[in-house]
Parts: sequence; structure tokens; C-alpha cells
Amino acid sequence: MNDHRKFLKTFSTNNIGNFFPNELILDIEGNTIDTSEISYSPCGHFVFLAGTNCDACNFSVIEEFINKYKKFNYLMLLQGSIESILEQGVKINIDIYSCSMKLISNQLNSNGLIPSVLVINPKGQIIASGIFNSLDILEAIAWPLLYVHNAEKKD
Repeated sequence: MNDHRKFLKTFSTNNIGNFFPNELILDIEGNTIDTSEISYSPCGHFVFLAGTNCDACNFSVIEEFINKYKKFNYLMLLQGSIESILEQGVKINIDIYSCSMKLISNQLNSNGLIPSVLVINPKGQIIASGIFNSLDILEAIAWPLLYVHNAEKKD
């Protein structure tokens, strides 16, 4: 029982309200990517954190979400080989970078659980995050940005 409580205490969403960094170090070799465009996205950005050796990472859920909400911008940070996704028959047409999830988690002040998503508003601020394994859960996490987008579309 204590292990369960310990897990709940370590689950953190303290990145909510923070701004997404303009640069990320991907691996121990020091390879970086410029992510400054996330702060200037017209509708918002979704950053997926996933791994190819992760049993819970269902890339078809990500593919379905991207195809359903085409107006947003997307980025995937992947622990493992990008080719592994293609071998699964999933067609995700977004920027995907192979990375060390431990390094990325430390930079994003995240708990490192995958699959997860960061929901980022057009100003580059993280407004929601969470782990998911279905389209319904992913949409619930994304709701703050989806709601604002749909409300603007009705005006």
C-alpha cells in the first residue's frame, strides 16, 4: 500500500503554467532542437512524449487525434527508433525526434511517464498535461485548447 501512495506523490503536473523551453537537449551527446516556434503557434501545440519499447504507447491513438484535429501543430519526442513507428503501419506526419526521455523530463519539469502529452497555448505556455491510452482520455487532457479553438470558431 505504501508503494501505491509513493507513486501518487511522485506524479507531478508542476509544469502547468510554465512556458515551453525554446531549446531542448535531446540526448547525452548534446544534440539539440530549436522549439521557439511553439511560442508563436497560431492555434496551439501538442507535444507527445512516447517510447517505442512502451507497451502502453499506442501510436494509432496519436495518429487518430492528429487526423481529427488538423488545425493544431504537433511535435513528438520519442525514446527509441523513429523507424519502429513506421514498421507498425502508423502514418504520423509530424516532426518526430528521437531523444532520452530522462533528459527531456528533467528539462520539462515532468515526471517522465509515457505516453503523455503537453498541451501548449499559442503563447507557448503549458496549459495541460497528462498520460493517455485512448482517444477519449487524450481529448479530455486536450480539452482546454480544443474548447478555446471551438469557441473561437463559433464567433
